[in-house]
Amino acid sequence: DSSKDYRMNADKLYISAIEIENLFNELKKMQNSRATLKDKEKKFNIISSSYGRVLQLYQVNHELIDYYLMITGKKDPSRGNYFTNLVYVKAFVLPFILYNMIIIATPVLFLVFLFTV
Repeated sequence: DSSKDYRMNADKLYISAIEIENLFNELKKMQNSRATLKDKEKKFNIISSSYGRVLQLYQVNHELIDYYLMITGKKDPSRGNYFTNLVYVKAFVLPFILYNMIIIATPVLFLVFLFTV
């Protein structure tokens, strides 16, 4: 874990989040504006290419939980439903249980094998 640069990843995520929030705000303004459809399409293409640029500049691997939360469509994970809770179980609890079972089972199986042979 010491080889991972968490500070740099956090900085990249923070900067990309700010840029994406700005793009989202521009998209909301464009949606509510009275511009023509052609102007909106042009602005949308600019926002879309800017979004792609942000994703290319700040390539940081997100945790599995981010993917699962994106699937649920929940913006506030603290106000969860059954599916969101299932996502947390799948992303955190099950790997934790499996990891601990492997850690405990390995010496036990070794001792059983050692004394039965």
